[in-house]
Amino acid sequence: MIPQEHKGRIIQDGIHFLTAISQAYGAEEGMKLWERIAEVLDPSVKGDIFFAMLTGQYNDRIYAKLDQSIPQVASANKIAVIKCIRTYTSLGLKEAKDLTDLMLFGNKVEMTLEKPYQRSDFIRELKNLGILA
Repeated sequence: MIPQEHKGRIIQDGIHFLTAISQAYGAEEGMKLWERIAEVLDPSVKGDIFFAMLTGQYNDRIYAKLDQSIPQVASANKIAVIKCIRTYTSLGLKEAKDLTDLMLFGNKVEMTLEKPYQRSDFIRELKNLGILA
């Protein structure tokens, strides 16, 4: 069983690697490589990578920054932004507040989704709060 903190990274990197191999050498070589890798993978990781490759929907990272055209929106909703971040990530209050502060000062931040299938919901809520993702 693979530790949870490594699973998302392995899935993400596995997708990028297999995609690059398939693009460079063709789909047939990509499938050969997939079959060899799948022999040693944890079943849950193997299933997640395969599903993501089929659907193209796995991405557990979001890069976000303040929408400079409407900075007052996010500033006024700082608590709502913090709550939103905590809802979709596994971050605690302090970490979510620190990321929010960084965004409000114009920085771009990276966040890792706890459940990648909720990506579109997270992005929609951030945009409603004045954050671009």
